[in-house]
Amino acid sequence: MKLTTVYDLGPEGAGKLWEGRFFRHEGTIAWKCSKCGEDGLGSFKLASPKEDPKPAEHVDVLCLAEAEHSVRCSGSLIFSSVHRTKYVEYSRADVSFDKLGTPQLFVATKTMRAGVAGSYEDLTTYQPHEVTKE
Repeated sequence: MKLTTVYDLGPEGAGKLWEGRFFRHEGTIAWKCSKCGEDGLGSFKLASPKEDPKPAEHVDVLCLAEAEHSVRCSGSLIFSSVHRTKYVEYSRADVSFDKLGTPQLFVATKTMRAGVAGSYEDLTTYQPHEVTKE
C-alpha cells in the first residue's frame, strides 16, 4: 500500500513535498569537512516519507550544514553520524506555502492556549551547535 506521493519541486523549489502522510525527524548530525578537516555538529529537522530513513537520506540536512560552513571554507562535508531523537507524523494538510512558494509546516505550540498560535517553519532545518575548543 503506497502511503505517500512525492512531488519534486525542482531547482527553484525547496526540495520535495509529500501528498499524504510523512514523518518529520529531529536529532543531531555530525560532519567533517573534506578540505579543512573541521568537525561540526548541529540540530536538524527533516521531512521524509520514511519512518526510519537511512543516514544517506539526510542529504538535505547535510546541504544546509554545508551552506552554513561555506562562509568559512569551500570544502564539502562528509557525514560522521546521525542521531534521531524523535519524529512526528504529519500529512499534507499541515503544509502551507509562503509568498515565494516554499512549502512550510505548521507546528503547533506544545501547550495550545487561547491566543497562542503555532508557527510555520521550513520542512527541513539545520542549526549549528557552537563548538568550544579548550
